[in-house]
Amino acid sequence: MKKIFLISIILIAACSKDSTVEEPNGNLENPTEEPSQISREIYFTYNSNPPTNPQEGLENWVVVHNSRGEILNYRKYEIGDDFSFESQTDSITPKISVTYITINKNSEVEDYQISTTTDLEKGFIQNINLNSPNTVTTPPLEGRFDLTIKNIPFEEGPSFNNVKISSEIGRLGLPTISRGYSNGLWDITFTDIPKYEGFEEYFISIVDKNNNLKFYPTYNTGVEDFEVDYQTQFILPDEEISFTLPPHESFTLDVAGFKEGQEFSEYLQGMVLSDVLSVMDNYISTDPLRVGYSNNFPKFRTRFSIKFSDYSYYIRKYGAPLEAIDIPKKPNFLVLDSSIQNFNYEVDLNFDSALHSWNYSENKSPNSRIFARWSIKNPKNNKSIVGLIPIKIQEEYPNLDLEKLEYNSTTFTFGLPVNIYDPIETISLPAN
Repeated sequence: MKKIFLISIILIAACSKDSTVEEPNGNLENPTEEPSQISREIYFTYNSNPPTNPQEGLENWVVVHNSRGEILNYRKYEIGDDFSFESQTDSITPKISVTYITINKNSEVEDYQISTTTDLEKGFIQNINLNSPNTVTTPPLEGRFDLTIKNIPFEEGPSFNNVKISSEIGRLGLPTISRGYSNGLWDITFTDIPKYEGFEEYFISIVDKNNNLKFYPTYNTGVEDFEVDYQTQFILPDEEISFTLPPHESFTLDVAGFKEGQEFSEYLQGMVLSDVLSVMDNYISTDPLRVGYSNNFPKFRTRFSIKFSDYSYYIRKYGAPLEAIDIPKKPNFLVLDSSIQNFNYEVDLNFDSALHSWNYSENKSPNSRIFARWSIKNPKNNKSIVGLIPIKIQEEYPNLDLEKLEYNSTTFTFGLPVNIYDPIETISLPAN
């Protein structure tokens, strides 16, 4: 049975720029001394490493509130800083909220991004690693070769996304030469395909005019040109699901295969089995849309999204193939109060977390534009108090006008991933 949840987010807002906040230790820059016998506790820790290519013009703040909406501490920081916040134990609640503020003044657009996560356990540790050892890099180039595929059934020749050739690092080039025959078969040639050191295997995926999805895995020992025949050498997927899309505005489909020793985060693209962006690849059939998998790979990444006029759906899975894609109908969603201060809604949906967002934009001058976005993430059925942005920060950025923020959307998440490789599904609903 569907359940109705009533969610409320309360923002303790400053009435004016002259308002003051009573913080646990008074002035955070010059806290008063406390008797040594009073117990203190670390409630938030931030660890990060300096980025290899730091972006200039960024300013960062973090603000931590207790569950009563009271400011525990805040500070300006640089990516690469390590720091902790501590306070009197009796001022810290079991749950805290953490708000990050990023200001980008490096262009004609003055951009303010504010994100709050509520209901975090006290003692929360935020680890930021911008220089992961799995960062995508381009391996040394050994040479280039040409690939010709003969006798492909096409109506009017290969389009952009009909034919894909890839290695473990992703897609490699587009057809550059094609030739059609009176029997409706086409020959196409990829020229100057890069051969990277240590990557000998290639994978070819084709959707023909009959909406057949076929694959050809190949092994190339060097940079020699080679030729393959679609009619006799390509095979159907070992596993396939298909479904007809309802009327929609756009969709994307991305399926990639990964080898046993290849981490999903190492070469992010993988070998391409499907790669469809409907706004560009509108010739791909959606009646049905075919999703195929090859036994050439032990694990996969599958991502599918679809946008309708009044909601959107997204699913992502790493590991085994998807057994089905069931696009849910739009849930009944009613916003009772769209203000940040008292956000309330009803929804007939079982979900694990919700992300609500407000934004605004305005032109300050012909060459200057302000954009601001505040997103607030809550667990299911949570009624957390979200504290104010400290007056000091508001005074430092007078162009940021929080009163102009307007409700924009809510995204519901099913299955809270422990790490980025866990499966996830979302439904996003825009403001009415």
